[in-house]
Amino acid sequence: MVAASQAIALESGIMTNKLIIFDTTLRDGEQSPGASMTKEEKLRIARQLEKLGVDVIEAGFAAASPGDADAIRSIAQVVEHSTVCSLARANERDVRAAGEAIRPAKSGRIHTFIATSPIHMEKKLRMTPDQVVENAVKAVKLALEYTDDVEFSAEDAVRSDMDFLVRIFGEVIKAGASTLNVPDTVGYSLPALWGERIKQLIALVPGSGRVVWSTHCHNDLGMAVANSLSAVMNGARQVECTINGLGERAGNASLEEIVMAVKTRRDIFTCDTRINTQQIVPTSKLVSSITGYPVQPNKAIVGANAFAHESGIHQDGVLKHRETYEIMRAEDVGWSTNKLTLGKLSGRNAFRTRLQELGIVLKGEDALNAAFARFKDLADRKSEIFDEDLQALVSDEAVAEIADHYRLVAMGAHSETGKLPVARVVMNVGKTERHADAQGGGPVDATFKAIEHIVKSGTELLLYSVNNITTGTDAQGEVTVRLARGGRVVNGQGADTDIVVASAKAYLNALNKLHDGAERAHPQV
Repeated sequence: MVAASQAIALESGIMTNKLIIFDTTLRDGEQSPGASMTKEEKLRIARQLEKLGVDVIEAGFAAASPGDADAIRSIAQVVEHSTVCSLARANERDVRAAGEAIRPAKSGRIHTFIATSPIHMEKKLRMTPDQVVENAVKAVKLALEYTDDVEFSAEDAVRSDMDFLVRIFGEVIKAGASTLNVPDTVGYSLPALWGERIKQLIALVPGSGRVVWSTHCHNDLGMAVANSLSAVMNGARQVECTINGLGERAGNASLEEIVMAVKTRRDIFTCDTRINTQQIVPTSKLVSSITGYPVQPNKAIVGANAFAHESGIHQDGVLKHRETYEIMRAEDVGWSTNKLTLGKLSGRNAFRTRLQELGIVLKGEDALNAAFARFKDLADRKSEIFDEDLQALVSDEAVAEIADHYRLVAMGAHSETGKLPVARVVMNVGKTERHADAQGGGPVDATFKAIEHIVKSGTELLLYSVNNITTGTDAQGEVTVRLARGGRVVNGQGADTDIVVASAKAYLNALNKLHDGAERAHPQV
């Protein structure tokens, strides 16, 4: 049986008008510093990716850790309309781990890879080219024991010898691979060069017409989206990308930009996706909320200013005729979904129903009751409750459940012109209640210093970021804190209508992650 994602691509030959969207937010996106996710968070994102219409969800790297394998297996059990994929290096242990993890999936894929550039083969793998080809072929054949949907990637293809790429791709096609991925692993290429490389490979590799050609571009030179689109224009029919462009170093190609470029420039592209574009903004906000990576205001498609017009000339033009300055409609990518959903008089059933509509699944009645109590508390302090508020509220609840060694009990901060701000924090450390007072350059600084008087964490603060979740002066503030200690980097998040309280929550969330000690193994190590 041909997997769902393959059927899309092969229904009318390789140069189909369907472009497969392969999302790797849960795998490559998670490799952003501090962006690791719990299984429950991965499930929430996976459900939203399925609602978005993603063809393939790369759910993780099964061999990296038992936790990653468990998360992939759980996603495979609940996702029905997208292919669930696990990454695997070209060795038996990785491939078998991936195969077992995707076993429950209605449509499962194994994505195996090996480096093909001279520098990687010599310095990292310490293998000869013949050994690399042998391992690649063995991995593909082994993967076919678990699924007929096998993808092969030539890592660092951008710096690989063309003749060797033609050789190894030809061999894995003969072995049974049905998708061939050509990655710009280090973000080195330029659009014209990358498009030409894809075109040459399709022309030169024996059997190239029997497979889907894919591209996976990193953004080190800011070219990930441009390179990916150039690959599509030259025959690639799968793009590997992430929500908000998350990923290693400078990140990956942004899913939202790829999809909307293809949709908007139908005069150029002869293909289209099955993405429900109205789910783009909700997906972006969910991923940002869970990973702690805020979206910059001027980010294309999903940035807060993406459809804002400040110039009087632009405003006048848009008022007279929208298309004078807008090439897309904001509502087409989901901005109109930021609507009032609930209020302080809303009941428990309405609350439960809206959470279900948002793809949020709580564990049992106790979890629902706790979340509803937090919703009622928020409704007393905030006149309008939006979907984003609910996402933040449930994320905050999950934080409290999962990591509670440090828990905020009460706090107060005071700031007055001409005087140093002061803060008092009362918190639980394990089962012991502790309190401390501190002064600082501002109320947030004083709060962090009061916490440190208690915990003495020895951490370094790498990032402090504040974003409003919705509009209005009573909007919740969402704070992201990034801490580092002993080589570990973690993100902490907190949300509240009081930004100082949100800051304390975020700091304690990060400390809890460090205290937990669970480290996700880096897939490339």
